[in-house]
Amino acid sequence: DGSGTVTVSNGASLAINDGVYGLIIGTDAGSSGTFLLTGGAQATILGYISDGYQGVSTLEITGGSVLFSAADNNSENYVARVGQLAGSAGSLALISGAGSAWYMEGGLQITGASTLEVLSGGALVNTAPAASGYYTVAVGLTADSASNVGIIVVSGTAGAVHSVLNTGTGEIGIGCD
Repeated sequence: DGSGTVTVSNGASLAINDGVYGLIIGTDAGSSGTFLLTGGAQATILGYISDGYQGVSTLEITGGSVLFSAADNNSENYVARVGQLAGSAGSLALISGAGSAWYMEGGLQITGASTLEVLSGGALVNTAPAASGYYTVAVGLTADSASNVGIIVVSGTAGAVHSVLNTGTGEIGIGCD
């Protein structure tokens, strides 16, 4: 039932090179957490990112900040998830403001009644394919009916979700198995 916040701001940088589990926010049921990149900060996370595993969490990229993520040695089929199990309902990944971006290599899954918001010039840019048989961006794709909800909101000037594979195309799966 703990809570915590990590803030990287004012041009600072952070590097996590775990290779397997890089960043887990809201790990236990009843817990909450926030990971905030703001003010031109930069983070590189080499390892799986879970924004809301069993607890409610927020991952915010604002003020021209940039997150780079990849998971080379990961047993998960996605490089990142926003919401995962039933206790993560309400988790949020927010990318907002000109120059704010999340560059990822691999798939992103949004489930657990959680939301990805890309607003006001923010961008999600997927630069590599998901694992074979998986979507580059998957929304509400899980057999667990309690977690089978995901929301993407794209709004504002130049807000964008880019799904770009090596071939120049990408798949976005919405509510399908």
